[in-house]
Amino acid sequence: MTFCLLGLYHARVEFATREQLNRYYDLYKDVDVTFSKDVMQALCFNARQVCVRSAGGQCSCVMNSVSMVGAKVILSRKSSLLESIQVEGASVSIRFSFFESDARDAVSFFVTARVLGVEDYAQSTELVVLSVAYTQRIPDMLIERLGLLVEANISSKKRKSERIAVNKESMRRIGLMRAETIVFIQAIPRRCVLRDVSFGGAKFIMMGVAPFLKGKETVLKLDFEEPSTSMSIRGHVVRADQVEGRKDLVAVAMEYDFDVVPVAYRMCLNRYASDRCRRFPGTDEDCSAASAGDPGRSSAGAEGIDLSVPFSLS
Repeated sequence: MTFCLLGLYHARVEFATREQLNRYYDLYKDVDVTFSKDVMQALCFNARQVCVRSAGGQCSCVMNSVSMVGAKVILSRKSSLLESIQVEGASVSIRFSFFESDARDAVSFFVTARVLGVEDYAQSTELVVLSVAYTQRIPDMLIERLGLLVEANISSKKRKSERIAVNKESMRRIGLMRAETIVFIQAIPRRCVLRDVSFGGAKFIMMGVAPFLKGKETVLKLDFEEPSTSMSIRGHVVRADQVEGRKDLVAVAMEYDFDVVPVAYRMCLNRYASDRCRRFPGTDEDCSAASAGDPGRSSAGAEGIDLSVPFSLS
């Protein structure tokens, strides 16, 4: 089953206005986005429907990278279409296709382009990379999706340590289903309760002994809604403090392995960060109220937390 993770974002944000689309285009039009599996899933990209079309017909291809002004696609060297389009300046159309969270069928469209060149793909004797430049402004849907993704990646680096307290309001905006979740410590599942999250890590309360947790490898499971899906984020414990007054509980700070944080997670958190900046326009300090305090210390208390109650680890 295919989950449209971008729908998780769109469930909480109106479709981009013309002003926002123009801003995305002006700022990010030359940014190349590599279409990895993670990126395609976050964008709800329908890879099976991608193709190149010209006067000589059309053939299937694999999307390699995309910007708002051009693209690179991978073709078989044996394609009958290749001979007619590999001339510089040849006219082609690239088919894009996306799943929509509220539609049964994918939304597809062609973008006209001219060929810039053809080169071998990673020294392969079977595949080539076709580079094209669009001859018209791309559809708004593509601008919006690429813009949201690029903005989220930039924000994740700029605001890596800014913390978002986990409460009913922030969970609603982010799309987080629940604060109670599972963290795998050295591959062993443990119950925990989230206290805050950021682009770079998370803090949670769990049962345990603080000295034995620091440095341990962790995988945090986060459940999102609309649509219902889970993300697992890898990292390690950077701090663990015994909770005052509760010898059985530990406040744990986890740092993500930043390069493998899911793109969809970054996009969900960026929605919250963007909301803050709209409410507090001006300097970066205006947008970072959630980041106050020691980034390695959790100030959350343990009131009302009962981790002794069993629940499913699935």
